[in-house]
Amino acid sequence: MAPLFSEGQLVSVVPDPTLPAAAIALTSGVDKNKPGPIVGPNDVLTVVDGELRNNAWVYAVRTQQGAIGWIGEPQLRAATP
Repeated sequence: MAPLFSEGQLVSVVPDPTLPAAAIALTSGVDKNKPGPIVGPNDVLTVVDGELRNNAWVYAVRTQQGAIGWIGEPQLRAATP
């Protein structure tokens, strides 16, 4: 299973259509057990790493402020310039 995103790629979080203005909490680790930084649904993030976990890709992303957190591939889309 190939990843959809690569290191250095700009991505944004897919907003929840039922809560379009809701913030999303990234996790501080790939295991998703601790909360991480909060991002807005259309914030631009940079992919810094990816890992295949239980047949699903998760990515470490860096916010524009420099905070790093993890998020699952289904919650991301390529950022539009």
